[in-house]
Amino acid sequence: MFDFLDKILNRDPMDRAKKHVDRAIEEWEHNYPDYASTEYEKAANLFLEADEIDFAIKYFREAAYCSLEMDNHKRVGQLKQTAARVLLRDMRYDEAAVLYSETSDHFNRAGEAKDSGRTISMAILCRLLSRNFDAAVNLLRKAEKRIPPKLASNLSSFGLARLCVSVLFEGESAEHDDFSRILKKSSLAKEEKNAVQSLSSSFKFASATDLILEWAGPAQREVRAKQELEFELHYTCPVPVRVTDYSFSLSNSLRLSNEPEIERAPSQQESWLLRVKPTLSGDGSLGPVRMTLEGEDVLVHKRSNQISFRIAPAPPDLQIDVRPRKISCGLDEEVVFDITLNNQGSGPANDIDLVFETSPGVEVSVGGDSKSINFVGVGEQMRFQLYLRGVVEGTQKASVIARDSDGEELASEELQVFVE
Repeated sequence: MFDFLDKILNRDPMDRAKKHVDRAIEEWEHNYPDYASTEYEKAANLFLEADEIDFAIKYFREAAYCSLEMDNHKRVGQLKQTAARVLLRDMRYDEAAVLYSETSDHFNRAGEAKDSGRTISMAILCRLLSRNFDAAVNLLRKAEKRIPPKLASNLSSFGLARLCVSVLFEGESAEHDDFSRILKKSSLAKEEKNAVQSLSSSFKFASATDLILEWAGPAQREVRAKQELEFELHYTCPVPVRVTDYSFSLSNSLRLSNEPEIERAPSQQESWLLRVKPTLSGDGSLGPVRMTLEGEDVLVHKRSNQISFRIAPAPPDLQIDVRPRKISCGLDEEVVFDITLNNQGSGPANDIDLVFETSPGVEVSVGGDSKSINFVGVGEQMRFQLYLRGVVEGTQKASVIARDSDGEELASEELQVFVE
């Protein structure tokens, strides 16, 4: 009756709201929380009419608190949902997300699974609207545990939230029509649909954004360890964006040779050269590269492709040094040569055969015509002596040849013996 008279007399809604607050306090003090809740709700609506948003939110919360004293979780959820929608209209998305999340908890306690799923979906979308992606992902994980699979498949608002997270945060691609179709199909309130619609442009641009990692030259299936490799990383976006965060994923057998200068002015496309050096043989992979791109109309986390290849052991580089290179001797006399085998390559040499080839006028006098060497590490040297005997007069020649297990020549050196 009093509200009716107030309206007839056109009294200030602020004054009317304060009267309801006083009545709510009185009801609370007399231990009538249900009546107090009703009065606080009336006050909140009047503050809303007076465009006093903060007071409206405060007394919707007070009304919810009073209903919570009665363990009426369904009403608590309804009151907080109304407050969340008010914040949504005021574009206070982070605050709205908090209230929507609390609303979902209360509906869940009340056994209202569909309303709980719808409101936690709105909490996710509000976090995306405020560009708080980490909080959106955490809420999505919570929603996936809370919403039963059968309900999740039929709840359009949850499908929309999951789609937006996959495109904006996880870097997936989707058709823009999917966004509009699911939003139209959802049972969200009008003000909720209007707010979520503002994600449309970000969704569209994010879906059309590509982050690609590729070989700077011809693609290779196998590379050598210690040999520097070059890759090109580039993005394209329909609108200018800048990189705000990035990270590289490399296998343990790789290391970055250079740190590219990622921070640059906003652009629709940009590229960088990545230099990578394999350090160990085996399997190697570069990527995915994760990058956060931000512009006026879009914020998106993109993930590039991954490039995998085999890493063969680094090749050795054997050098043979013979001292002296020329020498004289008489018939049936022996001469001695000091031979040094040095590995100056990037990888070890395994299973090496050192072969001694001679002209008919000289012969190996000590040992055989070859020597087996199991291992020569990087930078290591091996020293030994070669004994030759002159058997025919004249200028004679001999060669020291290093071959691998397949018989391929790795190094050689020639020497001369003058037999008199």
